[in-house]
Amino acid sequence: MQPKGMRVSRRIVIKVCSVVSVGLIAYAALGPANWQLRPMLGWKTEHFLGFLIVTFIACVAWPRPLIVGLALMATAGLLEALQGLTPDRVPDLPTALCGAGGALLASVAAEVFIRARSPMRPVVLSADSPQKGPKDRYMTEVESWREIQSSNIEFTMKRLREPIERATEIAK
Repeated sequence: MQPKGMRVSRRIVIKVCSVVSVGLIAYAALGPANWQLRPMLGWKTEHFLGFLIVTFIACVAWPRPLIVGLALMATAGLLEALQGLTPDRVPDLPTALCGAGGALLASVAAEVFIRARSPMRPVVLSADSPQKGPKDRYMTEVESWREIQSSNIEFTMKRLREPIERATEIAK
């Protein structure tokens, strides 16, 4: 078990890496053409792979991969359109679509992976609760956390009330 501070700092590092990688893509798209390092895979392949990798990094950092994917798809189109404002570049719709396709593929794959990893947990039914259908007997991991948090809050409130109740009984 890792200390909680370590998990938070890793998440922050991943978020910083995702923002820096988006910045590097923006610089590569809008910076001088002769300053770029080109792997010579072709414009469309490079855009597809670049946005695929950056979107995977961003989906690890932020919890909603489909929203991250939509944002990076829009970024692909915006950066390609902004290339029309640079003196040595020309915007290209198929290249923008390849970048958006890479972002879409990565975000959908991340969403599928996240949903596959989120196990369904059985719901504990009490005697006085009505029987639920088979689909309602299971809850996601997040829903079970809410239930645990709720019981922790109730326990804490009970502990806080006990001294007050004792003091009230003593005062009577």
